[in-house]
Amino acid sequence: MPVRSLLSRVVVAALGACLVLFIVGPLLRLLFFASPESLGAALRDTELRDSIVLTVFTASLATLIAALFGVPLAYLLARRNFPGPRGGIPGVMGPIRGTFIPRLADMAKDENPQRR
Repeated sequence: MPVRSLLSRVVVAALGACLVLFIVGPLLRLLFFASPESLGAALRDTELRDSIVLTVFTASLATLIAALFGVPLAYLLARRNFPGPRGGIPGVMGPIRGTFIPRLADMAKDENPQRR
């Protein structure tokens, strides 16, 4: 196996492990360092329970909609040739990078006057 291939696999595995740790780490910390009584009291709170149910429902619905539209669209984009320039993503990112991101920076400056 070439050294470059091995190095790229190690880098990808390390980045994937960091991503998993970033997602799973806070949950594990909550489970290991919180007492069962405090977790039980938190789950008995109806407002918190409703918030969790709404979050899970919304995330599941968004994933379902993205899969229903995204998978056929990705297949279509991969298998068909369309007329026009081939600069799909750069063509879309240009206006976003040119208008939206500077406006976000201006909004951040307006909210925090000490950063000027």
